[in-house]
Amino acid sequence: MRSLGTNASLAVPALLRCLRDQDENLAASAANSLGRLAAEPDFVVPALATNLLHPAPYVRRKAAAALGKFFQSALAAVPSLAEALKDSDSSAREQATNALLKIAPEVLEKRDTE
Repeated sequence: MRSLGTNASLAVPALLRCLRDQDENLAASAANSLGRLAAEPDFVVPALATNLLHPAPYVRRKAAAALGKFFQSALAAVPSLAEALKDSDSSAREQATNALLKIAPEVLEKRDTE
């Protein structure tokens, strides 16, 4: 996907629509693709953060992993990722932890000292 270069942003609107689809496989694939593109963070990061509350654990895992690929551009998602550390799904918690390590590791350090 990175081979799309400057055209990557053209795929974002369609992927954001897919992210809201009822089909959890489509939503998870869209999250994965948005993370791989890491384009248009002002639009994509809030949408991915919303998917951290998706009913399907698979989608929550993919959304958290995708947010980690935005690094510092995903700072707005830190509160949602911190909340995802309490997810009922252990893999979703793991992906949220991994994302926070890339975006705001101090959140995890603070949590460890509490």
